[in-house]
Amino acid sequence: MLDYPENDAQANNGRRRPMRIMLLGADGLLGTAVQETAATHPHVQQLTALGHSDLDITRPEQVNAAIERTRPDAVINTAALMPADRCDEVPAEAYAVNALGPRYISRACASVGATPVFVTTDFIYDGTATVPYQPGTSPTTLPRSRRPPR
Repeated sequence: MLDYPENDAQANNGRRRPMRIMLLGADGLLGTAVQETAATHPHVQQLTALGHSDLDITRPEQVNAAIERTRPDAVINTAALMPADRCDEVPAEAYAVNALGPRYISRACASVGATPVFVTTDFIYDGTATVPYQPGTSPTTLPRSRRPPR
């Protein structure tokens, strides 16, 4: 759940102020789920949901313009090129979407004071943890030979 730090709540007499959220990758499986949750969340004042046809995250000018125009409090990026096999087939495109896109989003967020949030789901962890993963947990991917078939 996205939330403001405690000092923001204190500045607003203990109440959280509603957030303006931009969701990127909104037309994907994960983006659709995030959109459904955020659309009814009591702390979300405005949700701007953009899919690939609305915004190409590999184009920094598009990313900058969208974030500057919307001026969100947070940008949730669920856009990604996947699965891993597809990334192996088109490594330049995979790098543009999965590495450069987040860089452009981070820089655009910094220019307006927005918090960037990046979500990924594909083979980052090996699934052996017995407790939930925490921010900053190092990736523990399985070698391709041990990954489940798709």
